[in-house]
Amino acid sequence: MTIEKKSPGPQLDAVKPARAPSLARRKQANPPAGDPLAVTQPVQTGADQAAATGGLAASRANPSPRHTQVELLQRVRQLEFELRTSGDALQRTIRELQSFNEELETSSEELHSTNAELTTVNAQLWEKIDALDRANSDVANLLASVDNATLFLDGNGAIQRFTPSATRLFNLIAADVGRPLAHISTRFEDPDLLRDINQVLQNLTPSEREVSYAQDQWYLRRITPYRTVDGRICGVVLSLTDITQLKRVELKLRDLTEHLEQRVAGRTAELEAEISQRKLAEQALRASEQSLRALIADAPVGIVQTHPESGRFLMVNPHFCAMLGYGESELLGRSFAEITHPDDRQANLQTLLNLAHGIAPGYELEKRYLRKDGATLWVNFKVILVRDPHGQPLHALGVVSDITECKLLQIQLDQHGAALQRERNFIHTILDTVAALVMVVDPEGRLVRFNTACSTAAGIDFSELVGSTHWQTLIPLDEIDAVQHVIAQLFSGEASVVQHENSWRRPDGTLRLLDWTNTVLKDAAGRIQYVIGTGIDITDQHHAESRVREILEDASRLQRMQTVNELATLLAHELNQPLAAIASYAEAGQQLLGHTPLKQDKLTRNLEQISQQALRAGDVIKHLRAFVGRRRIDPVALDLNQVVRNTCSLMLPKARSRGIHLVLELADSLPLAMGVEVHVGQVLLNLMRNAIDAIRECRVKHGRIVVTTLHCGDRIQVSVRDSGPGVDAEQADKVFEPLASHKEFGLGVGLRISRNLIEADGGRLWVEPQSPGGVFHFVLPLAP
Repeated sequence: MTIEKKSPGPQLDAVKPARAPSLARRKQANPPAGDPLAVTQPVQTGADQAAATGGLAASRANPSPRHTQVELLQRVRQLEFELRTSGDALQRTIRELQSFNEELETSSEELHSTNAELTTVNAQLWEKIDALDRANSDVANLLASVDNATLFLDGNGAIQRFTPSATRLFNLIAADVGRPLAHISTRFEDPDLLRDINQVLQNLTPSEREVSYAQDQWYLRRITPYRTVDGRICGVVLSLTDITQLKRVELKLRDLTEHLEQRVAGRTAELEAEISQRKLAEQALRASEQSLRALIADAPVGIVQTHPESGRFLMVNPHFCAMLGYGESELLGRSFAEITHPDDRQANLQTLLNLAHGIAPGYELEKRYLRKDGATLWVNFKVILVRDPHGQPLHALGVVSDITECKLLQIQLDQHGAALQRERNFIHTILDTVAALVMVVDPEGRLVRFNTACSTAAGIDFSELVGSTHWQTLIPLDEIDAVQHVIAQLFSGEASVVQHENSWRRPDGTLRLLDWTNTVLKDAAGRIQYVIGTGIDITDQHHAESRVREILEDASRLQRMQTVNELATLLAHELNQPLAAIASYAEAGQQLLGHTPLKQDKLTRNLEQISQQALRAGDVIKHLRAFVGRRRIDPVALDLNQVVRNTCSLMLPKARSRGIHLVLELADSLPLAMGVEVHVGQVLLNLMRNAIDAIRECRVKHGRIVVTTLHCGDRIQVSVRDSGPGVDAEQADKVFEPLASHKEFGLGVGLRISRNLIEADGGRLWVEPQSPGGVFHFVLPLAP
């Protein structure tokens, strides 16, 4: 069989080694019998030529035919011994094939089991991550929906979180989270704010105070302790409720009350000073009383006059009657206790007695009245005691303000706070339950939040690291820059989601590999506040993947051994040719030694041929041993044209025995590609073996296989075409599935292993649906 040359690339004949010009001319004049393929002939090195030339020079200086014949016989025996040694090595290699085949079956079962476990774990992790994301979204929406200004402070007075409404009263931005509240300016007057916060932290007693904003806006400031799930006090909750309308009514009532007191006092003085003018004074008094009654009747708040001891109503204004739904006649003569809520009666009676006995000049309290329709009315009740000139109690004057709406808002706020606390407890429980690691860091890289999985993975208590950057000491020094770059990239807004891997070093010195998915948390204005990292411990998965790669290498080698087992017989035929040539040249040399005079030129040529044929046989065995060698190989720069030539040399005997014509179409000036030579050779052998089997099954007498190389952009493509039946579109999706082969002696894993090998080198292997004629392609990346 011959290999024809065809454009665009050199054919297999182009790989013939260079020869000395004189030897090439002798080869053309008298070529050796049985020369199978010029590409496998070795190149005679300069050392061999020098040795041959030196031997001839020595023979000329001291001609001794017998001595030369003995050297040749020794050389022949040496070559025979090397050939026998090579044959024994080949037999041992074949015996190892059976052992490796058993290892492949065991490794395949372990691989299937590992893949099933990894799939189950991965699905569970995704479910828990989705649940965590939904809980975070619920909390963020709840905080945004609260209209009251609310701030969450830690034990040191530093801001941990705030609602969007808080920015109306505090000069806050997203970056202020973590700063002390003392450093934040406010838009309202409250000099006792920090002192009250410290008192609440010390006494654990809620504090309330009214504060003003620009003298026209009033807020009820409430400070309560912040309790964790386990009951610890780790800060306070500061909330401000708008009571401007209520305060305006109260101030107006206070002005009216003061004005009323001033007028009463003035009128009393006038009566004492003008006792002689009683009639005129009585008229003035009646006019004043009418004016007072008109003022009381028109007051926008409830005004009542009661007996200082019994609490009977002596006077009620229309607004008070409207508030309770009673008529004036229904209230006069009745005690306020009759319409007071049962839970507030005792406290109200006690304050009235204290007022009557002079213990207190007045009092103010919040209480509940029962309306005529049975509804509950919350009021703010302010009472003063009016005395005669001798200091004896005359009556109690009270101002009643309806605070039902404000109280309901306060109750609703408390309910929202309780719901928020329950939600926080729920989130805490979820975070501590999921197996994934969850961390929250601020723009300075300080740890804000974490879950139990972080402490488990790191082997330390993460609560000691909250508020600091010491958690970064867990990261190895060679990885810390990459982690800090990811944090900076997220806070700069360059990316919203970043994935990366890094390791944590545990106290015992072991490393845990973590796969992180990082995102950002923004406030209502869209400003980035925190970076949230969700990590998965993939240490065991990484070890499993390493084991899978080792299994793939073993499977690849066993598959190569299967190929070698099939090629062994054909390669033995290839070895017989150089051995026969060696014997023929040796016999001719012996005959030349018996001639007188000695023909040194012919003898030199025979010795050169013997050396070349011996090197040729050694190269065949060397390539075979390299192909089945068991070692881990990293991708390197390859000349794919040379790899194709070497591989086709191995497959040439089998193709020739099947009557198949092998053609190479190799691109000129092909750049180097990245890959593993033994992997590429194995893939080519698998594809050409499949092509030979396909041609044999369709009973084609003169089949044809064409191997081409082509430069395609940033990759190099290698294609194997045959004249077999081809692969249709339906079969093209299944040929790479395991056990998909229909061959009588095939395992059905050759194409799957071939695709895994190419993908491991950064390439891709696929089949082109075509009938007739099968076409397989694979590509590898260019070398840098």
